[in-house]
Amino acid sequence: MKESVVRVRTSAVIDPGRPGGAWAAELVLGEHRRVESGYECDASLERLQLLGVVTALECLTRSVPVQIEVTPSYYVRQGLTTEKPWQDKDLWDRLAAAAHGHKLTWKWPEIPFAELDETATKTLHDAPSVPSIGSVAAEFLADLRGRTSARTQAKYTLVLELLRSAAGRSENRRLTQVPASRLTDMLHEYFYILTHKMIPYATVTDLTNARTALPALLAWFADHGHLNAETAATNIASVRNRLDDEIALRRFLNALQEYVERTVAPPADDEDDDWTGRLLSDGYAKITAVTVETITFEDDDIENWSDCDAGSLIPSIIGPIGPIAVPQEVATLAHTGWRIRLTAIERSDGWHLEEIVNGEA
Repeated sequence: MKESVVRVRTSAVIDPGRPGGAWAAELVLGEHRRVESGYECDASLERLQLLGVVTALECLTRSVPVQIEVTPSYYVRQGLTTEKPWQDKDLWDRLAAAAHGHKLTWKWPEIPFAELDETATKTLHDAPSVPSIGSVAAEFLADLRGRTSARTQAKYTLVLELLRSAAGRSENRRLTQVPASRLTDMLHEYFYILTHKMIPYATVTDLTNARTALPALLAWFADHGHLNAETAATNIASVRNRLDDEIALRRFLNALQEYVERTVAPPADDEDDDWTGRLLSDGYAKITAVTVETITFEDDDIENWSDCDAGSLIPSIIGPIGPIAVPQEVATLAHTGWRIRLTAIERSDGWHLEEIVNGEA
């Protein structure tokens, strides 16, 4: 006698104009059909696709063969065939538990399931509306327009542009799809983009403007009930401290870069004869010591190094980069612990800076 197979089909939808999305799952066994659906206020399309599968399997009360049909989902397919993604660990764990005892086969049809799409869409539209970072930020900007100058508004607009990039980079979502309560979760990625991904790099003015605008945005979210007041206050203090450090770092980088550009000499014909063979090429080096007129760096990342004599280096023999002579007005701006992205070369008379790229406070 042929064993009955449970057929599972799933669908998921999101609305670009609001946070979250919905899923729907259909289980069919012979003439019996069951449909489940649900909504999550803070979920990506990929999570919703996986959630539909998990929930359907959790409906099964005995071990049976199951054929699961998921409309093209690279995320689900990758998690099944290769290493599981780091995100949504809770769902991958639930999937492993729900799949235990069942013989699963997977199909990836190209055509969506129209009826399930309708069910998921209705579930989404029936769900309570959740304010998004995008919608609340739009209210914030509208509030500013009547009482601030265009120049002031531009400061806040740049903050929001970088937050949009942060949401896209970290979660592949728009700000209109991220709940307003998660604004503080965006800050880590925001700072990464602000200090490493802006082209050209953020200026002292950009950082100073952010120090004014970002705390004001956090405070506005808290005042209007979208953030816990204590959480907002803690993050405002953290943001100000972080940006104070970034402003100090940028002033140092500007001064050091100006000095290096002014003093780096054109390559001489006998330059190779003067080179010891050690070069840190466009890598990060930490400031380990500062005197009135010198800075010493150190780096233990072998991948950044080249050595024409030894062919390879180990950290214990790389040693310090420096001390390197700099003007007193540059040295006074430096802080130990900062990581500076630079190129430096060792010659017979000591280490010399060739290029300053960026830094990390």
